[in-house]
Amino acid sequence: MHRAERRRPRRRRLLGLRRRLRRQRPRGAPGRAGDLRPRRRQLQRGVGRRSAVPALRGEGPPGPGTAQLCFVALPFAEAEADCVVQGGHLLSIPSQEIQDWVVAEAFSIANNDWWIGLNDVDAEDDFVWTDGTPLEFTAWNEGEPNNSGEEDCVNVPAWAGGLWNDLACDAPRPYICKIP
Repeated sequence: MHRAERRRPRRRRLLGLRRRLRRQRPRGAPGRAGDLRPRRRQLQRGVGRRSAVPALRGEGPPGPGTAQLCFVALPFAEAEADCVVQGGHLLSIPSQEIQDWVVAEAFSIANNDWWIGLNDVDAEDDFVWTDGTPLEFTAWNEGEPNNSGEEDCVNVPAWAGGLWNDLACDAPRPYICKIP
């Protein structure tokens, strides 16, 4: 059988499928991928960007903004990138008041380890917040940071009662974003 003859039945099936889909499409819905170009341009400009990660948005920690508690576990860099897409950064904790809020809120939702925005990726033992907040407050667990096996990112683990722990950045964890 010639190659063109084998394609014809497939082509007919595809055309029939397109016709059926066209009939089922609600009025005003995009008809082709080309109709999505304006939406794609909006996303490229940052308009209408939304995280694909399930999250709980609520009153944020004390101070301006809101917090987004994101439940899908991601490595540190991907978690920070998702927070940036949402218009913020991983949460910085500049005071005991915010530390207490994190422990109360995050652990009441999921008794898990949560990424926060503190890391020493660029220079060992020089911890910085991803949003640029000065590091004036710390709540390290006893013996931390210990950099046991290239641990450059910081999480708030349930096993330590919310005191900070350094951890390998590629370990997937749920995370907390701060949206201004």
